[in-house]
Amino acid sequence: GSEMCIRDRLGMVNILTSKDSFKFRIVELILLAMLKNEDKYGYQISQEVSDLSNGYLCLKEGSMYPVLYKLMEKGYIKSRTEKIGEKRTRVYYHLEDSGREYLKETKSNYINNVKIICKIAEISKDELFSSET
Repeated sequence: GSEMCIRDRLGMVNILTSKDSFKFRIVELILLAMLKNEDKYGYQISQEVSDLSNGYLCLKEGSMYPVLYKLMEKGYIKSRTEKIGEKRTRVYYHLEDSGREYLKETKSNYINNVKIICKIAEISKDELFSSET
């Protein structure tokens, strides 16, 4: 399926549905952050998210593209196509200055949401930052 998922002790849990704006924003944050330092293509982003999270997060290409297209519509990212080999092309995504601003805003909103959820669920800093994943 085309979803972002989190691996837990019981297997895969879907964390992105098109009707869920909070989860959509998490994917936005991840994509913007992945493009912060260099242009990347979809499969590369997917692999790096998996690698950086030690396999805990898997961002499937099918769930990335609707978010990437929305970010492009808003002017936060641009795409360019590069030819690789004789017949293949690869689409690279580039973070624009407006996207960098939106990344800052998105990070701030995410941090506030996490703080609120931790307060409500009575999650301590120690619990939040424990090495157990």
